[in-house]
Amino acid sequence: MNLALKLVSLLSCITTWSSVLALIPIIGQYYPNEQAALWQLRDSVGSSNLYSNWTGPPCMNNQSRWGGIACSNGHVVHLVLDGIRLMGSLPPAFLNNLTLLTKLSMRNNSISGPLPNLGNLVGLEYVFLSRNLFTGSIPFDYVQLQSLKEIELQENYLQGKIPPFDQQSLIAFNVSYNSLEGPIPQTDVMLD
Repeated sequence: MNLALKLVSLLSCITTWSSVLALIPIIGQYYPNEQAALWQLRDSVGSSNLYSNWTGPPCMNNQSRWGGIACSNGHVVHLVLDGIRLMGSLPPAFLNNLTLLTKLSMRNNSISGPLPNLGNLVGLEYVFLSRNLFTGSIPFDYVQLQSLKEIELQENYLQGKIPPFDQQSLIAFNVSYNSLEGPIPQTDVMLD
C-alpha cells in the first residue's frame, strides 16, 4: 500500500510538471543574456524613460514589454531608441547578445564614442545612428552585413575613409555632415 501511495504521488508530480511545461509556449521564452545586454545599455546611456520602463523580461508572449523594443519568437529583434536623450558611450560588446537584431535605431540622441561593433548581427537590415556625437571611423565590419538595406550615420563626428559597402540589398546610405572621404557605394539599386 505504501508503494501505491508513492506511485500516485509521483504521478501527481509528473502531471503537475507537465502542466507547467505546457504553459511555457503561452508565457513565452526568456533570454537572460538579451536582458543583461539591454540593462548594460540602459546603465551606460540611459534616460529616466529606460530606468522606469525596462524591468523584468523584455519579451513576453512574443510581445515587447519594454519601450523601444520589438520581439519575435521571444527574442529582441528591434531596438529603437530615437530622441530620448541618451547620453554617454555605448558599452563595447552589448550587441553581442542581441544576435537576432534586424533594426538598430538610436537617432537624435547625444551618444558619444565610437560606433558600435555590428559584426555578429548577420540579420541586421537597418542601422540608424544619425544625429549623435559618434567619433572615429566607420567599422569595417559594417561592410560584412549582407542583409543591410539602409544605413544612416549622418551628422556625427566620423572621419576617415568610407568602407567599400557593396551589399546588393543596400537601398539607402547617408553619411553626410561628417569628415569622411571616398566614394558613395555603387550598388545596382543605388545607381538607379
